Amino acid sequence: MWKRLIKVTAVVASLIITSYLVGKVLPVAALFYVMNSGMNAGRQYMDSLTDTDIQRWIERSKEYLAHANPQEDPIGAVPVPDDLKNLGIRRIDLWPDHVVYVWVGGLDHTSLSVKQTDGGYVVFARYNDETGKVIWPRGANE
Repeated sequence: MWKRLIKVTAVVASLIITSYLVGKVLPVAALFYVMNSGMNAGRQYMDSLTDTDIQRWIERSKEYLAHANPQEDPIGAVPVPDDLKNLGIRRIDLWPDHVVYVWVGGLDHTSLSVKQTDGGYVVFARYNDETGKVIWPRGANE
């Protein structure tokens, strides 16, 4: 009888521990899967941009910058239109001199930034917190 009780207790304890671990591990794994998917989508899209595409991003950003309010919180200041949602962009940050289109934010960052400078506009592709490059003007990384 004691052996049976020990076996049942061990099975119940292992089920409880497994349930607890699954409840903690699966959400974290799902978060990293979604984050990685967003980072890959952003990178592929930014790497595929043509000069014409970049000019469209600059024009869109000019419109946003014309309405930038330095007194407002820049994070998520602009609602994401459907065409950008379809690209996987989740947030638009509006700063006084640049616009950031965010695929992934939080633990890591993947975004396209369009910054207004005295000489025009600089477009920066941030793939993650360690990697990024200027994609406009062309040749700026060389």
